Amino acid sequence: MNRRGFTLIELLVVIAIIAILAAILFPVFARAREKARQTSCLSNLKQIGLALQMYAQDYDMLLPLANEYPGTDGPPGLFDVIEPYVKNEQTFRCPSDRDNMFQTHGTSYDYALGLLDVGMPTQMIDNPWNKEPSQQMIAQDFSDEWHSTGANVVYCDGHAKLRTKK
Repeated sequence: MNRRGFTLIELLVVIAIIAILAAILFPVFARAREKARQTSCLSNLKQIGLALQMYAQDYDMLLPLANEYPGTDGPPGLFDVIEPYVKNEQTFRCPSDRDNMFQTHGTSYDYALGLLDVGMPTQMIDNPWNKEPSQQMIAQDFSDEWHSTGANVVYCDGHAKLRTKK
C-alpha cells in the first residue's frame, strides 16, 4: 500500500490561497466591527434623547441646564441631571471613543453643542433656539472622526441619526 502525501508546492499553494482570502476578508470584518460600534453609539444617543424628553415632560418642557461633563463650578453634568431616566453611566460611552473622553470627562458626547453658553434662558423643547425640533441637534459625538463616515447626532424631537461628513 503506497501512501502519498502533499507535496511542498501543493502546501504552498493552499497557504497562498488562505493568505489572499484573509487579505480580502480582514478589511470587511473591520468595517463590520466599526458599523456595529456606530450602531451601538447611535443607540446610546437615542437613549439620551429619550431621557432628555422624559426630563422635559417632568419639568414643564424645559431642557436641563447642564454641562457635558461633571465640573466643580457651574451647572452639574448631564448624566447627573438625567440619571433617573438613564440609570446606566455606560450609555454616555461611545464604543469608538478613541480620545478617551469617557474616561477623562465621564461622557463621549457633546450636549447642547455650546448653545447654552450664549446667555439664553433655559431652552424649551417644543421650539428650541427658534428652530424646528427635528432640525436642532441636542447632543452628538465629541469627534466626527470616531466613525468612518461621520458623527452620530440626536435631535430635540428625539430622533438620532448619522450625520455624514461633507
